[in-house]
Amino acid sequence: VPDGDYGREWLRGLLSDLADDGLVGIDETEDEVVARLQK
Repeated sequence: VPDGDYGREWLRGLLSDLADDGLVGIDETEDEVVARLQK
């Protein structure tokens, strides 16, 4: 897994792809992002 800001961007991109596929739900606030696996 990449480190630093690039790692965060990579992870957010991965979560976005998983959300598009309906595999995770994402809740974003100003300070954090929470991802939950969909059933």
